[in-house]
Amino acid sequence: MAKADLENEINNWLQNEFVDENKILVEEIFYKKNLSKENNERLRHVNNIDLLDFVTDYAVLVNVNNKYEIGLINRCDTSIGLREIGEMQVYCRIASPIFAFLISSKGFSSEVSNFLLNDSIVEKLFSYQKRHLIGFQMVESSPIYDSILPMKYRKDLWMNLNS
Repeated sequence: MAKADLENEINNWLQNEFVDENKILVEEIFYKKNLSKENNERLRHVNNIDLLDFVTDYAVLVNVNNKYEIGLINRCDTSIGLREIGEMQVYCRIASPIFAFLISSKGFSSEVSNFLLNDSIVEKLFSYQKRHLIGFQMVESSPIYDSILPMKYRKDLWMNLNS
């Protein structure tokens, strides 16, 4: 799947996913923006916004109980490998987003597939500040639920919102 096709799939998924059921209000979706340089009054209410001096594919400004938070999403048109996981992990540790997704049209690469069967390694690779980076393969504007890692998010992709 081409980048543009994957972006369309993600856009469709975001529009469908944030319908009232998650108890969050999407204020704005930023595409490939450096949030620390944006002149946006609502962003000023996000904790440590000045530290977000990097660019992700999507940054989602949400309102949860009248508090502004950021969710981060990166997408890959190749398989998700260690480099992509590491890069997103650094962003998560800096930004402490309410959710973080790493989405690919091809799932996880063979270089990481072998050790992703080990729950303790998955926990170390995907956790940040009491939450988890979540990776999955997307097809037809929907995650392939069997591809979601960490596995505990296969039943509830939005479990991070409750932590």
